[in-house]
Amino acid sequence: MKSPNNNEYITRVDVNATFWQYLGGLQEEELIIELIQNDLDAEASMTTIEFHEDRLICHGNGRTVDRKGWERLTYLLGAGYEVDSKQDGIGVKNHGLKTCFRLGDVIIIRSNGLIFKQTLYRNGHEKSPHPGTYKEPLEDPGTHRDGTLIEIPYRSKTLIVSVGESLELHPHDKNSIDRLYANTRNMLAESVIGAIRPGIRRNYTVRLWHYKKGWLDFKFQCGPLLKISGFKKFRRFCRVRDEEGKHAETYAEDCILFSSRMPAELNHRIPKYYRSTGGFFFSEISWPVNEKGQPLEGIGYKRYPLSYREKTSTGRTGLGVSFSGPYFSDSGRHGATGHSGLNDTIDENCSQMLIAVLKRLLVPRFKPTVLKVLTTLEDPTDGVALAGIANQMIDLRSIPLANPSQRDRGFRYFKLKSRGERIKFGPRSNRQGANRKVVIPSLNDGETKFNRLLAFLSPQDEDIVHPDVPSKIL
Repeated sequence: MKSPNNNEYITRVDVNATFWQYLGGLQEEELIIELIQNDLDAEASMTTIEFHEDRLICHGNGRTVDRKGWERLTYLLGAGYEVDSKQDGIGVKNHGLKTCFRLGDVIIIRSNGLIFKQTLYRNGHEKSPHPGTYKEPLEDPGTHRDGTLIEIPYRSKTLIVSVGESLELHPHDKNSIDRLYANTRNMLAESVIGAIRPGIRRNYTVRLWHYKKGWLDFKFQCGPLLKISGFKKFRRFCRVRDEEGKHAETYAEDCILFSSRMPAELNHRIPKYYRSTGGFFFSEISWPVNEKGQPLEGIGYKRYPLSYREKTSTGRTGLGVSFSGPYFSDSGRHGATGHSGLNDTIDENCSQMLIAVLKRLLVPRFKPTVLKVLTTLEDPTDGVALAGIANQMIDLRSIPLANPSQRDRGFRYFKLKSRGERIKFGPRSNRQGANRKVVIPSLNDGETKFNRLLAFLSPQDEDIVHPDVPSKIL
């Protein structure tokens, strides 16, 4: 027996059990997003996803799989130590493709005249499931040579795992495939649009095909980066058209791009999409708009740069505005992990930028009613995020106020809007230098609404919130 000082450390992982545990935490709803993310990392300009009756096929026209890519595919999980991770990509953990196993027992990858397979039954379907891959790609003369094609035959029998944590994966019928298609169709625009940005990617198309419904094209585009009121602003679109060329719908966002300094105590890898210079990284805030550019209520996502799908505070901002940055994701990439100093920095920087944009750009242009953009159609924070941004607006003196120079008009002022009104912000300072109180003239009858008569009776030495601030904000 060796002495304690001469004892050697070893590293072991029960790969089979670990793999099943990881697979059990994945979600079928994220499958399409993972496939699209791989294509975006390959700089594809178009991805075609076909929902057949017996299989799903994804073809992207980006770069073909290179030698290091084939080597990564021989690893069931992980990358970065024994095998190189992707360089400058959004996905670097070699995890995303495994989501395909929620749909089928084998993943077939074709690229540049080669074919490669990953399977859940390396010892054959008649024996217990055990994951495995080819040792190396094989020649496949009839395969696609442009881009990469991924094929997933649907599972035909229940997969039962009794090693480690138990797991059951059931076969897919036409109803489950139809649900997957419908979910993809409904979430695609808002999920993918965050990947479109001047200087990175101006155009991208996702074509969906369904064995009964035919084609749908999702065409993503962005306009130029403009400097407006001191902000770097651009607009991006997703226009949906069917196979007959008929316009189905348009989803549009206005976006603000800005850079922030990486905190000195943090030293993280920043992907190309977010990388700036001199120790800075890029982030974005964005909100939905109509065809005239007027802000709309919506759902605020956290993005990297595709929208996280987790319907909690790890995947939602709790506002109607989306935040995008180099977030640290959880192991399944469902959302941004809650235990990261960088994630906290991104959220704080985006919140402060949002307040500045409201004060200097949106409120002066669209009046205080535009604050409705802060409210969300899905709020996993139960109002905590909205209350937090409202408190920050007070601290930064960014609350729209009733114009004090017009208060001598009395009740008439609060009844009639002034078209040429210049919005003032507060709270203002009192004689001692402290913030004045911001009065919300409202009857406490269960719902906070601006009461114009109470506003007329309010103390003249206090600030009054602007009457056009939406009641949800009050």
